[in-house]
Amino acid sequence: MVAFQLPPKVSAADRVRFNHEFWGRTTSSWGGKYQYRVAGLMREVPHRRLIRGLVLVRDQDRDRVVAFLQGWKAKFHVRRVQLEREDLGSLKESP
Repeated sequence: MVAFQLPPKVSAADRVRFNHEFWGRTTSSWGGKYQYRVAGLMREVPHRRLIRGLVLVRDQDRDRVVAFLQGWKAKFHVRRVQLEREDLGSLKESP
C-alpha cells in the first residue's frame, strides 16, 4: 500500500501535470471526434485505487511508484497489507 500527498505549495497546474503523469488521461481532438489515451505510470502498473492518495500495488512495482513520488517530492508512506479477494484480481498482470 502506498499513501501519498503532494507538498502543500504545489501549484494547481503542477497538480494537473502530476495527475496526468501518474494516472494518465484520455484526451480528444477535432471536437471529440478522435479520442485517445495518454499513458501515465499507473496505466502500466497493476493497482487498486482505494481513495485519493491511497493505492495498492504489487511488491515488484512498489519501487517504480516510490521513485516517481520521490521525483515530485511527495510525502508518502509504504506499508504491507493483507489483501481481500477482490483486491487480488485487480493486481494481476498489467491490463
